[in-house]
Amino acid sequence: MVVDLVFNKLSKDAGVILVIGILFAMISSSRLFVSIDKTLTIIYRLHERSFLRQYLMAIALLLAFIIIFILMLVAGSVPSALMNTVRGDAARFGLFIAGILMSLSISFGLFQMIYRLTPNKKMSLKKTWCGALIAAIILELFIILFPLYVRKFMSQIGFAVILIIFFYYFAIILIFGAQINSYFFENNFALNDTLGTSVSQIYQEHHDENITNSSFNENNNQQDLSNNNEHNQMNNVRCINKLWPFKRRYSIEPLSQSNNST
Repeated sequence: MVVDLVFNKLSKDAGVILVIGILFAMISSSRLFVSIDKTLTIIYRLHERSFLRQYLMAIALLLAFIIIFILMLVAGSVPSALMNTVRGDAARFGLFIAGILMSLSISFGLFQMIYRLTPNKKMSLKKTWCGALIAAIILELFIILFPLYVRKFMSQIGFAVILIIFFYYFAIILIFGAQINSYFFENNFALNDTLGTSVSQIYQEHHDENITNSSFNENNNQQDLSNNNEHNQMNNVRCINKLWPFKRRYSIEPLSQSNNST
């Protein structure tokens, strides 16, 4: 009885649960492009987007990524399926090359989309094509060689681990292409050390500079104070000479000399 009530309740709320599940999955999956955005922000030396803009951008790129990734799989599988229906080695080789070129073109479009839309900066084609092309070529080689690597060395591990390894190397390829664009077209040189070490060095330099500026300002304030005191004393002497014109006038020069001697 209780099970039937629960089942009926879930059946009625299935639409709401499905929508909530899809939204939760999209938000969780969009963290991939949020991480890519943060990485490209460091590579291109940019300011980060706001929280809302960052997630809206990530969800939009996630949907585009799903579509392009499906096209990549189709482009790679269609020539393989047609090889069984085509006779002749030349025709099969032509289909193989055509499949690679189609997949390469789609990969280039994928990286081009990421490199142009993800950074918080207006990017042009001439500043992103080189890194996108190199990353697409490396990705195609990786897609060809990765199944051989899995069959030889990872035949006993699960699909989830293989998927994690695949996306790990995909991230390396993505960052490598972005570094090429940033170095050759934005003139952003790579950090000499790791990110944490570089941030620590920048903080230390900024801290030392603040100490130097504060000591310099303190010396200037002391100098200004002494100059103000001397100026006030000179004004006092002038006032005395004006108030008592028939008495012995106070000399300004000995006063300044005495201040210099002190």
